[in-house]
Amino acid sequence: MDGRRGAWAATVPESGDERAKVGRTMWALFSRHLRVWLLLAVGAPVLAWLLGRLGEAIERRRGPNTLSKLSHAGRRFLERRTRGPLRRREQPDADRLAR
Repeated sequence: MDGRRGAWAATVPESGDERAKVGRTMWALFSRHLRVWLLLAVGAPVLAWLLGRLGEAIERRRGPNTLSKLSHAGRRFLERRTRGPLRRREQPDADRLAR
């Protein structure tokens, strides 16, 4: 330190390595529930989309096989667990509405 005293002086990063540590610990400031919501609201839909695209590309090249079926199953699994604004909305069934 350069002779400064007090709480502020102790929290100022002195090197680039310490600044990197501060960036990594920023996630710790979010509550656990917010981190889970962010993961399910943003991460899961994007990953589900990527798995769907991967499965479609594999099926176009080689036809339906184990890997394409697994990627589609992964996409469906993630879509069921997705929350938030990127969630795929299911269309109501006409038969269900008629009952």
